[in-house]
Amino acid sequence: MGFVERLHFHVTKWMFGDLPLALAQLQPTDRKQLLSIVPELKGAVEEAVQYKLNAGKRVGNYNLAKCRPVTDKSDVLLARAFGLDHVWDDIELLYVQTVKTDFESGGAEDEE
Repeated sequence: MGFVERLHFHVTKWMFGDLPLALAQLQPTDRKQLLSIVPELKGAVEEAVQYKLNAGKRVGNYNLAKCRPVTDKSDVLLARAFGLDHVWDDIELLYVQTVKTDFESGGAEDEE
């Protein structure tokens, strides 16, 4: 088992329980599209592990900003389900203004 497979993101019941949309409420075609994105997202996440020093130890984290080409696909589907597709351009603008995506400036500790 590789290091990436040992990293876990702990999804808790409240994360889905508090989501104001039951996945069953999605249109069947949207649910099918979301499921088709899963393998692509898994691959993207495995490629987006970055390491940083924390108290002298190398700790791996997922840089999900590097997965954006894949996560945008699911975000568009979910935005439509929440009735927010009409503000997608505003969401894009906010993302550009608030999320650091300069991946080239990372140091050696960012490499696997």
